[in-house]
Amino acid sequence: MKNTDGFPWYVKAGLIGIHSKKGALVQFWTGIGISVILLFFGLYSDSLLWTLVFCASVLLTATWYWTCIRWVDRNAKWER
Repeated sequence: MKNTDGFPWYVKAGLIGIHSKKGALVQFWTGIGISVILLFFGLYSDSLLWTLVFCASVLLTATWYWTCIRWVDRNAKWER
């Protein structure tokens, strides 16, 4: 996104280097995929607690991307 005037700080920070909705959705779905893979590894790991901590942090990041995507959809326009 070139013109980020008026964007909240969390949207500016979340979309640094992302110029299209497609790129943001790729980041979102990648985070979801990584968290699912972490959950499967956690089932066979000795350290389920740390696996769940990492999974939760990746899901938190994916939620942040989703929030940024929704804000731009409602309040601004994506580049083409």
